[in-house]
Amino acid sequence: MSPRKIQAPGTSSTGTSAPDPTRRVPRHPRVRPRRVRRIGLRTPGHEYSPDGQFYAYEQVFSGEQSNDRYTGMVRDVQQLMTTKSLSAYVYTESTDVEGEYNGLLTYDRRVQKVDTNRLRAARSSAPPATSTPPPVSPWAMSVRSR
Repeated sequence: MSPRKIQAPGTSSTGTSAPDPTRRVPRHPRVRPRRVRRIGLRTPGHEYSPDGQFYAYEQVFSGEQSNDRYTGMVRDVQQLMTTKSLSAYVYTESTDVEGEYNGLLTYDRRVQKVDTNRLRAARSSAPPATSTPPPVSPWAMSVRSR
C-alpha cells in the first residue's frame, strides 16, 4: 500500500491554487432564511389523517379570517422587502397534507380555502427589489469561469 499524499488546504493535487470545497462561505448579513407561519382552516370532509389528529401552525375559523391573515402576511413580507432587504419568499404548503390543514387547497384539492383574487391583488402591489445582491463567493466565480 502506497502512502497517501497530503496536500495543503486550498491547493489542487497538482499544487495549483483551487477553491477549497469544504470551506464554508460566510453568508451575506442581509440574506437570512425566514420561516413564515402557515395558516390553517379546517374543512371537515376534505381532510385526511391516519390517526385522526390534525394540526395547524395558526388556526383560523372562517374563510374571511383566512383571507385577512394571508393578505396580511403578504403585506408583512412586502414590508420586509423594503426595510430589511428580503428578496424572496415561498409559501411551502399549497395544499393540506396528512394530519395538517395549512394549505391553500384542501387535502383532496376540491376546496379552495382562500380568495385567489384577493391574494393576487395583494401580491401585485409588491415593491420592486431595491437591495444590492449579496457578493458572489470566490469558489462560485472560479467554477463559473471554467
